[in-house]
Amino acid sequence: MVEKLEVVNKKWVRVKFMPGAPVATNTTLWFNIGSVETFERNLENIQLETNVEPANFVPVVYKNEMDSFDHRFNIMVDAKSK
Repeated sequence: MVEKLEVVNKKWVRVKFMPGAPVATNTTLWFNIGSVETFERNLENIQLETNVEPANFVPVVYKNEMDSFDHRFNIMVDAKSK
């Protein structure tokens, strides 16, 4: 079972599984989204179509996380421009 979906930086979704879910230990599932609005609409529609009660909808959490590669690259560019 899915515990929650984490929308990261408005372009990726990380799936968090409930403890004891039938997935490999330390499995992290990611997928990209075109837009937050489209993702939210599609998620709501599929849950309604599969008769999931709104009280049981999968929670969605929004996060901003810094990509370590982007951060290192920006530091290098900043250092070279000085």
